Amino acid sequence: MNGQGRFNTALPAQREAFKYRIDAAISRACEAFNLVGPDDYPTVEEGGTRPPAPDGKTYYDDWFKAMRGAAIQQYQIEKSSQTPA
Repeated sequence: MNGQGRFNTALPAQREAFKYRIDAAISRACEAFNLVGPDDYPTVEEGGTRPPAPDGKTYYDDWFKAMRGAAIQQYQIEKSSQTPA
């Protein structure tokens, strides 16, 4: 079972607790890495583009995608170096 399935079958109190922990983790990441959090994103009309992040900051979702991509790439490099020739 994947994580999404467990979240969907969780009790409402469990879902709230999980959401609180995720929001807290995002908030800490935003402070530590000078990110603009999802709650602070500018309002953009549907189909419009979001303006650049202010003051040299990065939007959280852009940062997350970059970090996820880097982690996957590093995993693939390590995995391929362990494959016997």
